[in-house]
Amino acid sequence: MNIEYRDGLLFTSIDILYKGKSKIIDNVVIDTGASQTLISQDCKDINGLLGLDILLDAGFVIDLKKLRLYLPK
Repeated sequence: MNIEYRDGLLFTSIDILYKGKSKIIDNVVIDTGASQTLISQDCKDINGLLGLDILLDAGFVIDLKKLRLYLPK
């Protein structure tokens, strides 16, 4: 996933799959200080926080030089 550094925060888009339906949510902040992930499309600029619960459980790697978020092979 691509990361965008904007206003001092790391933004990405996530794809959520539920019951066979997919939804892309833009403007989600990667927050390594948040223990839980929060998704809300009520906000204009930030639609959620991608927290450590998902980042650690899945084993994501955050590459700040390339501004990429990925799962290792």
